[in-house]
Amino acid sequence: MERQSLVDLLGAWTHHRWGQGADGAEIHRAEQQLGRRFPPDYLGFLRHLGWCQVGPFEVYGLGSDVNQRVDLVCNTAWERYQALPSLPHHLIPFHPDGLGNHLCLDASRIEGEHCPVVYWLHDGLPEEQAQACFPSFDAWLLDTFGVPDSA
Repeated sequence: MERQSLVDLLGAWTHHRWGQGADGAEIHRAEQQLGRRFPPDYLGFLRHLGWCQVGPFEVYGLGSDVNQRVDLVCNTAWERYQALPSLPHHLIPFHPDGLGNHLCLDASRIEGEHCPVVYWLHDGLPEEQAQACFPSFDAWLLDTFGVPDSA
């Protein structure tokens, strides 16, 4: 999704903040730290906005202006190395649900521009699998933010 499309989609909500976007070096460093490539649709979000907070929703990201609360690398590292059960390394959390669970990108299944979005239940059993819920990050964005809270 292009920057203006993202701004139009998210800006329709009454309470919103987003970043300046992340540059190629920041994105490359994050991919190296996390050991996973990001799907192109999420890369577009990172480049154009970096991160966002819209109403009660947060979307983790990157950029020189990202705070720790929505920092993708910090949150992923915490979920992988401190949370129990540990988040599998092929999942990249991008949206907390407020109860400790996350929507994640399944980076082991990137196909073309997208990879599936899955729901990771933090208090599930270690052998429990994440549940697929959207075909892509863009599909999640449109579903979540397509109708503004003022409608």
